[in-house]
Amino acid sequence: MNMNFNVVDEAHHELQVLCEVDQLPGRVAWRAQIYGTVVPQEEISGEAVDQDAVAGHVQAEVLDRGIFAKS
Repeated sequence: MNMNFNVVDEAHHELQVLCEVDQLPGRVAWRAQIYGTVVPQEEISGEAVDQDAVAGHVQAEVLDRGIFAKS
């Protein structure tokens, strides 16, 4: 399944996310491509308990990794 949503960087600038989510036993795996960043495109991945938690995981990764929007 594909999901589209926005997250914000530390300065509260929006970043667009295209995320692919795969169902696994008891959890989901996700791979997110983040657009509008300082570098041409960022890609991150991880796992979550369900698809409803994916956007929160991506938001946390953006902040933890210091990914910023182009100004």
